[in-house]
Amino acid sequence: MIQELDKEHYALLKSATAERIRALREDTSLWLAVDNTDKAIGGSRLRTYFERCIEQPEEHNLYELLALPRFANNVAKYIYLPTMAARVIRCAESLPQPTAKGRVYVRLSPVQIFQYASIYGFYHKTKKRVVREVLLFVPRKFGKTTTASCMSFYDMLFGDADAEAYITSNSLEQSRICFNMVRKVVQKLNRTKCFREVAETIEARMPGRESKIRCLADNPRSLDGLKASLNVNDESSQAVSFATKNTVTTSMGPRENPLVVDITTASDRVEGPFVDQLNHFKSILRGEVVDDSVFAHIFQPDLGDSEADPATWRKVNPHIGVTVDIDFYAAEYKKAQRSHENMIAFRTKLLNVFVCGTSQSWITSNEVWDRFRDWNIAEQSIDEKLLYATCSIDLSIRDDFSAVTYIVWLADEKKMHSHTDYYLPRATLARHPNSELYRKWAEAGHLILTDGDVIDYSRIVQDILARNSQVAITAIGYDSYKNAEVITSLRNSGAANVLKPVPQVRSAFTNPTDIMELAVSRKVITFSPNPITAWCFQNAVIDEDNTGNRKPMKRYTNSPLKIDGAITNLMCLKLWSELNLQMFS
Repeated sequence: MIQELDKEHYALLKSATAERIRALREDTSLWLAVDNTDKAIGGSRLRTYFERCIEQPEEHNLYELLALPRFANNVAKYIYLPTMAARVIRCAESLPQPTAKGRVYVRLSPVQIFQYASIYGFYHKTKKRVVREVLLFVPRKFGKTTTASCMSFYDMLFGDADAEAYITSNSLEQSRICFNMVRKVVQKLNRTKCFREVAETIEARMPGRESKIRCLADNPRSLDGLKASLNVNDESSQAVSFATKNTVTTSMGPRENPLVVDITTASDRVEGPFVDQLNHFKSILRGEVVDDSVFAHIFQPDLGDSEADPATWRKVNPHIGVTVDIDFYAAEYKKAQRSHENMIAFRTKLLNVFVCGTSQSWITSNEVWDRFRDWNIAEQSIDEKLLYATCSIDLSIRDDFSAVTYIVWLADEKKMHSHTDYYLPRATLARHPNSELYRKWAEAGHLILTDGDVIDYSRIVQDILARNSQVAITAIGYDSYKNAEVITSLRNSGAANVLKPVPQVRSAFTNPTDIMELAVSRKVITFSPNPITAWCFQNAVIDEDNTGNRKPMKRYTNSPLKIDGAITNLMCLKLWSELNLQMFS
């Protein structure tokens, strides 16, 4: 989940940061480094960037501004080599880039000069580069693909003699977008046959060099024998897993100056490896974690900014007027008023903020997180206090997790509390598309791993029976077309009278869906603090037929997303409604 400061804390930090960067006016070492860089590349673009941020901090977001004092601190701590930064900049500006106006030599903007200087300018006394990991979190129309291709070219031409630059993403198609730009530049430069293209690889054919740029598919198992010097990971916010990226980056051990670069725009995938990375990098920028090997440049609205305000658009995208026109933003915002899908696209791709959704978006993960309550079902006992509950199960066979939900009625509060246990066969963990996410949850105790490569139904039955000593289970809901083994075991264990089949059709879910929406909006339901539950609700959208019957379904049909925890919660509510409980009286 995206972790953000509250508005008051955010505003105080923004104000304090503005004061910090104003104090940079007196930093003579900083300005010497800035001016030496400008002298090496010609002009005053780096000074222009610093002065704009210092004089008008309100036109820049908090996390963009926080990168400036880090630059100044690095000037004081490390060796700054303006000639090295200039070398990369000159390389980038000497490449004929394909554009709508034909092949042009792109002049880098002041903000791009700052990025290249921050990444390539700082060195330890051992001559090793300080920055090893980069995040450029920018909106569309920022020129990020051009930046990625320039970095790849520089590594192939001026990095190690046997440099290996890899372009990765969540799909081969996405990787090819950046790689195709590299290919087009090569076609323009290759008059002297200095390069050779083989499949998804471009090789340098120069005396003393055996370097290359390669485009990779998302298949880490097929990647052996790599010795990467650069990994440009494109659109990493959409990744379910960082498996390919991790395979590439762990091959960098022999390199003196390896570099991992994530260049991405926000998406509607609010749970995943990139979100964890973004939260971590923001904490580094805020000074909560110290790690000078990271350079992060983040462009988003400040909390409270109006998405309809052109000033917000300029804050998010400093390339308005350079690579994109303000009229484009205005037209896209006007289009966004027509439908929820268009608004989601505007917010994620042009405002660069994470937003869940389609036109049928249901209950967001934030709404579930806001209703987390540390009420421990395992600490209850019906011998001390009689608490009634309904239970529902949704079981997989072997390839994914199973969910068992208990909704407890807290009569003295006139509220409900939902607790869900999630189970996964241990052998499934390594091969599952969500393995990174599931492993994190298992390590944190949110996902129960059972032995073997199929789900351990006996463990689930034992847990349900144990829960019945903690709360009084009045009904157990199940899908009559599945779960036969578990239902038989429960029936033989004395639970026959409370077993209730729940049809998995829209008409059966319409009423509990309405109840859940009402319970969430009125805050009369809480959830045990398990991020899997929030994730399941986040992944669900409402499917409605022409008679008004409604049921959650997965947002993307052919995806590893799961909604089991949301479904079992609704099954429990259906059972409660059949018991005629007056939940909102």
